[in-house]
Amino acid sequence: MLLDQLEKYYVDITCVQETRWTGAGAKKKKWIIFYSCDNKEHKLGTGFLIHKKVKHLIMNFQPKSPRMCWLRIRGKFFNYSIINAHAPTGDKSDTEKDAFYDVLRNLYDACPKHDVKLIIGDLNAQIGEEAIYYPTTGK
Repeated sequence: MLLDQLEKYYVDITCVQETRWTGAGAKKKKWIIFYSCDNKEHKLGTGFLIHKKVKHLIMNFQPKSPRMCWLRIRGKFFNYSIINAHAPTGDKSDTEKDAFYDVLRNLYDACPKHDVKLIIGDLNAQIGEEAIYYPTTGK
C-alpha cells in the first residue's frame, strides 16, 4: 500500500523507520529497498525506498545500526548525504541515548564535506505540556 501511495504522489525517494526486517541489504523489484535492521529480532530498522527510475543517482548506501543508515545521492550541483535515524525514546537509559547521538555525530562528520547533509527520521521529539505551548498544541 505504501508503494502505491508513493507512486500516486510521484515520490521517488523516501525514508522509513521500524521496518522490522532482519539483517541489512537491498531488495529489488519496481522499487529498491535499502534497509538496516537487527540481526536477531524483528525490532527497529531504518531504510530507504528508491524508485527504479532514480537508481542511477545512488552513489552509496551504508547501514550503521538498526537505528541508523546513510544514503548518498548524486545531484546536479551537489551530492546529497541523507542520514535516516530513529532515536531512542525518553524512557531509554542515558547511556543508550548518548551512544545513539555519538554514532549520529560520527556518521554526520564522516559525510563528504561538500555534500548537502540531511538528517531525516523519527527523532522522538516531544512537546511539553506547559501553558506556553497551548496556542500551538492545545491542551
